[in-house]
Amino acid sequence: MKLFPYGIGEPALNIEAADKALDDYFAIAGAAGIRTCLAYGSCLGFKRDGGYIPGDNDLDVVAVADSLTPAFHEDLMAAGFNRGLMFLPPLHNVHYYRGKIMVDIFFRSPGEYYKEFDTVQYKDKTYMVPHPVEEYLVECYSDWKTPMEESGKSAL
Repeated sequence: MKLFPYGIGEPALNIEAADKALDDYFAIAGAAGIRTCLAYGSCLGFKRDGGYIPGDNDLDVVAVADSLTPAFHEDLMAAGFNRGLMFLPPLHNVHYYRGKIMVDIFFRSPGEYYKEFDTVQYKDKTYMVPHPVEEYLVECYSDWKTPMEESGKSAL
């Protein structure tokens, strides 16, 4: 069972707020010159399902940067995001949340999957995802094409 910290909810149940948070995050990262892409469950959902995965508790993104800069933090805060927990390497991620939506930002070097990006379409927008995306999803989830039930068993 997924945890829902900070009073957040599922992006799949708050689509309008999730879309706005994701768009705002990408705009802020872009303005800061930070290369960024969808990651983990968000990448999986957008690639496999065409949107958010029911039961997922956050929006996962990778920022291709060494760490959170004060300016990037200030820009996120100015857009109404609150900073939650920050995790040191090897996880090296930080939670930002606004309303019922959490954006989980993972800081990564431009290594294997982040030197260049593939893209996925969602609604009328194009989002960056790791390259090569299918290899990345196999690395993260093995059988990524088969949706999982909340119990963790493959759905039939």
